[in-house]
Amino acid sequence: MNLMKRLTLILPLLLILAGCGAVPEYTQKFALSNAKPQAGEKVTVYFLPASDAGEKEVVLKVYEYKANLTDTKDYPMEKKGKGYTATFTYSEGSRGGLLIIDNGGETENNAGYGWYVQVHGADGLPVPGSDAGMAYAMVNWAEGALDLKKDSDKAYELMKNDLDKNPGLKREFAQAYLNLLNAVKGKDVETLLSPAVAEIEAAADKSEDDYTFLIAYFTNRKNPEKVNEIKAAFKEKYPQAVYFQRVQFNEFYREQDITKKLELADKFRKDYPISDYHNDLNDILINWYRDNKKYDEALRYIDIHKEKVRPFRYYTLALRMYEEEYDIQTALKVTDMGIAKAKAEYENPADKKSMTESDADWKESRGSLIAMNLFVKALLLERSGKNDEALALMQENYSYAKGKDDKYNALQTRLLLSLGKTGDAIKLCEDAILRGYDNKDVTENLQKAYIQKNGSGSGFAEYLSALEKPQRDKLISKLEKDLMNETAPQFTLVDLSGKEVSLADYKGKTVIVDFWATWCGPCLQSFPGMQNAVEKFAKDENVKFLFINAWERVTDKKTNAEDFIAKKKYTFHVLMDYENKVIGEFGVQGIPTKFVIDKNGNIRFKSVGFSGNTDHMVKEIEAMVAMVR
Repeated sequence: MNLMKRLTLILPLLLILAGCGAVPEYTQKFALSNAKPQAGEKVTVYFLPASDAGEKEVVLKVYEYKANLTDTKDYPMEKKGKGYTATFTYSEGSRGGLLIIDNGGETENNAGYGWYVQVHGADGLPVPGSDAGMAYAMVNWAEGALDLKKDSDKAYELMKNDLDKNPGLKREFAQAYLNLLNAVKGKDVETLLSPAVAEIEAAADKSEDDYTFLIAYFTNRKNPEKVNEIKAAFKEKYPQAVYFQRVQFNEFYREQDITKKLELADKFRKDYPISDYHNDLNDILINWYRDNKKYDEALRYIDIHKEKVRPFRYYTLALRMYEEEYDIQTALKVTDMGIAKAKAEYENPADKKSMTESDADWKESRGSLIAMNLFVKALLLERSGKNDEALALMQENYSYAKGKDDKYNALQTRLLLSLGKTGDAIKLCEDAILRGYDNKDVTENLQKAYIQKNGSGSGFAEYLSALEKPQRDKLISKLEKDLMNETAPQFTLVDLSGKEVSLADYKGKTVIVDFWATWCGPCLQSFPGMQNAVEKFAKDENVKFLFINAWERVTDKKTNAEDFIAKKKYTFHVLMDYENKVIGEFGVQGIPTKFVIDKNGNIRFKSVGFSGNTDHMVKEIEAMVAMVR
């Protein structure tokens, strides 16, 4: 395959007409000033959006990679003519990057594939490792972190060709290649990786990554004797290695008895006094105290380990206290600790930035932790009748959250109404609806404010419909872009009653398949909305929901799922994917993941994760179903 054809398949590089210093004439949606940048050279991106972002910021996001993702950087785009431009330069040592554009909150990502821009040499060819790094992105972090489509076969071709031409890279890319080969069926893992394995085994300077790869490789080849031999050498050379920390942490995680769990936590801290897992130990134990309503014990535990307790844990503990109507003063104490910890983390972060976050993303996420704890304290103060104090907290909350959370907007508008600030409540409700950060409570608060202002509800329905129209149009436009048409994998699973259920049973119907697990926070957060969706379509025989339980981490998976569904009183039709076979066949990388399958057995929509807004999720499901009937 010649170079031009290869580049065309990976990145449709589009020409643009631009005069020196003049406003560019945008002839395509996305184009580059330099399709083959060398190290240190500037690249200007030209972007013509399908819809103008208006006053919202348009940001170019560049995900740089070497063998793996190394950093994420934001470049605000400048409006020029009908489009936008931004110029970036790769960091030293980068082999390329994956580009996407945040168009005022809407993601532009080249129909789900992103735009790859590789670093080139003086010969005009991608530098060694650029294709291999791109291949790893395609099947690893680009899908899992950015929800982009993957092409395992294309990635295999890129990886193999790059490593064949540059054998010196085989050691660096050994783990990435193994992961890729496991994702591509019919490839001879041993033949393709044996040179890298031999090189790494013979190396006197083995790194932690080298040992971790050898363990993964020989585990894959079902050679336990070799695995044990490597582990022994690994442990001797790197006794504090993250690999061994993870093994011991998993033992702690699986333990169900709380006394033994606490003992294992103490042992872990003693064995690994410096470890990023300390925060995770505390998260899990505080959650146990919370879930078992042992709030005083949770506080005693926090007092001992507060240096390694994340701000989010204070929020979840205080929120559960609020929901259970536990002692308000104790709950307020927790929120005060959470606010103080979150503000300290905001100013001097102890946690590490994720590689998928830019500096701006990271600061926003740290600010969101302050907003969360302020929100729960405001709820508690509202319950105490201190609405003026609660409103002051929610106004501070807005400075961090920017009104981008429907729950916050619902509380703040409710407080405004309670204090007679009708005009402010209307303004905030309108802004929330226009920007898509509303829910049922926000619209109900707007209706109350509307009646207070106008003396009656006459004309409210038309007024609300006009406010909601931009978001309705935006949703339909997004779904039209997301529409797909792929044959759904056929499956037969057993439900909680022991009955076999096949996808084929629902031929001629629209089926929503939701993959979930009881440990998955976003899954559980989405379920009240999913229950609403199930109820909305309960009388429609042509729409069915299947909730496939997979990736569970307990021994008795059936009882675990049954108990959860019964406790929450959900009317879900749950199927058990005991061997995690079906979730693999659907190519799921993270949960929750939902698929909308049409009457002909074709996947038409795939939705990963949960935005946090149950009302919007239900509206999205309704729109998807309407589009594929």
